Amino acid sequence: PYTVDELLGGDPLSSRFASGSHATIYLSPRDYHRVHAPVSGKVVSIEYLGGTLYPVNSIGTEYIPKLFAKNERVAVIQESETHGLVATVLVGAIGVGRMSLSFDDLITNSGAEKVRKDLRDASVYLEKGDELGRFNLGSTVILFVEGKIPLDFHAVLGEPIHMGERLATRSGS
Repeated sequence: PYTVDELLGGDPLSSRFASGSHATIYLSPRDYHRVHAPVSGKVVSIEYLGGTLYPVNSIGTEYIPKLFAKNERVAVIQESETHGLVATVLVGAIGVGRMSLSFDDLITNSGAEKVRKDLRDASVYLEKGDELGRFNLGSTVILFVEGKIPLDFHAVLGEPIHMGERLATRSGS
């Protein structure tokens, strides 16, 4: 267990996700390592948080408290007309020394503790399915949708999900 605020490193927008929906997607070394925008929307901020690179497999998640909030991570926050604020958090892991974004020159694993970029004036817009970023090897992606939009999840716990498959929809859609 960890809080949204711990995961997002105190980002001022983190409180908007506290009562929302979330999903954790594990990418093993054999999986596809690109991350695509879960929604269409303007990128409002990037939050880079330096950290460790513990393994994110079942051993790591079982034995390292607050693992995802300790590992290096990059949070991309989008504003979607359909879903409100959506955070896509790329979590680094052992063997994943670099994560990159498709729309920014952020350098991870550089020794920086924290970098926050406000992009509200930068006109960065990602369509649903556009490449958002990539890992140099497998790791984990955590998605948050703010609390005002309830979701019905279609993905099944423990089952693979592929690019283009529906993870969730607005409740009642």
